[in-house]
Amino acid sequence: MCLEIINYMTDQLTFLQEGTFFGQNNSDLEEVVLGTFINYPDRYYEFADQVNIKGFSTESSRYVFTAIKECAEDSKIDIITVTDKVTSKGYNARIIEKTGYTLIDYINDIADRVSSDAHIKQHIKLLMAYSTRRELLTLSNEINKDSNDMVSPDDIIAKITDKIVELQEYADVEEYNPIKTLQGVIDNMSDKEGKNYIKTFIQEIDNFIFGWELSDLIIIAGAASMGKTAFVLEIVKNHIIRNLPVAVFSLEMSKEQMLTRMIASHGCIDLGKIRKKQLTSSDWNAFYDSAKYFENENYFIDDKSGDLNHICNKIRKLNIKNNCKFFVVDYLQLVTINLKSKSGTREQEISKISRAFKQLCRELKLVIIALSQISRAVSQRASKKPILSDLRESGAIEQDADMVMFVYRPAYYDIEERIPEIENVEIIIAKGRSTGIGSENLKYIGKFAKFASEVEFLENEKLQAFENYNRDF
Repeated sequence: MCLEIINYMTDQLTFLQEGTFFGQNNSDLEEVVLGTFINYPDRYYEFADQVNIKGFSTESSRYVFTAIKECAEDSKIDIITVTDKVTSKGYNARIIEKTGYTLIDYINDIADRVSSDAHIKQHIKLLMAYSTRRELLTLSNEINKDSNDMVSPDDIIAKITDKIVELQEYADVEEYNPIKTLQGVIDNMSDKEGKNYIKTFIQEIDNFIFGWELSDLIIIAGAASMGKTAFVLEIVKNHIIRNLPVAVFSLEMSKEQMLTRMIASHGCIDLGKIRKKQLTSSDWNAFYDSAKYFENENYFIDDKSGDLNHICNKIRKLNIKNNCKFFVVDYLQLVTINLKSKSGTREQEISKISRAFKQLCRELKLVIIALSQISRAVSQRASKKPILSDLRESGAIEQDADMVMFVYRPAYYDIEERIPEIENVEIIIAKGRSTGIGSENLKYIGKFAKFASEVEFLENEKLQAFENYNRDF
């Protein structure tokens, strides 16, 4: 869709710059629309969501439209109420100056132009098309200015993208089609294999949530060193070995570190040995056997992008070029953002970041997992189990997220005992718009940075051997 938007914008700017468009304004059309609203008030209520003040290019038309809109909210729409509203707002002198008419003559003239409301739908479509062209021309001038002023290309692209999406949304109102909507519900219910969902391929989790819907923003949170990255990499790894497209934006680890951890998890290879360069021949065999699964070109790890605009632009690119629908950002609090006002708080910045990710999910029909830290206050409580209010800058994150999951390892807080080699871990679904809340238990093997379902644990010979070895000691 983004490519179509850019092509559309290019065509429109060429159209304007070549001079084939006979004018940016059409005051006659604007006055016909206003006259229809005055003579046939029901038509205003019918199309109020499809027209706005940007559709009117002349100052006088804007005054009358504003009056009509306020009359619709306060009382009723007719010549008398609209004239009175314009008068009460002090626009009389400006209308006389602009049109040469007295106020009552100007509004009467508008109303007299219209004897039928038969073509109002087409008129509004034309009206907003003129408005869109004006906005595109303004944007073209801003792009030229920003480029000459050496503004960052990423910032210019982000500005273009935001403006195009805004232009599409404010004039393109889809009428509700019950048959089409019902068919969508039926198709969704019939999708037993979850083809239109993003799966974790961790049995207990998928049994609970079935999968994430395309348009979901997922927050996976936990205390520092709790295993958030290891958990999400387990999910990413499950997609890679199935040759399913997935992209990871790592703001904390290098792409080599991430890839190493996924290979170690898949092959059950001791990360400590990898770090110390102490792999045995059997370890090397396991490493090469696992590495074969990561030779496909259907996944992407980006460890360079940290700015919000840069990340969003890359998500759009990967979505268009590679049909990628699944993205991970590790982690939310490390994303940077350029605010026009330097007085904004970090909470406001996080709010803008989470809102941008959620809007991207809805616009492009994809899933974004954003990892998040939680407040250190949880370590001061008797119960260390995290709750929604523990999220840093929790208000905005919690509001935007379709699901919030916490990684909770009770043994991590048991300072009296040595942390076991194989831990019981609770994955807490603290918010789930479509799934409800609850929790599922998994196994965590710290040496491999691996999360495993009960089923995988029972079926994986290496994990069984590891458990037996540790049980003997």
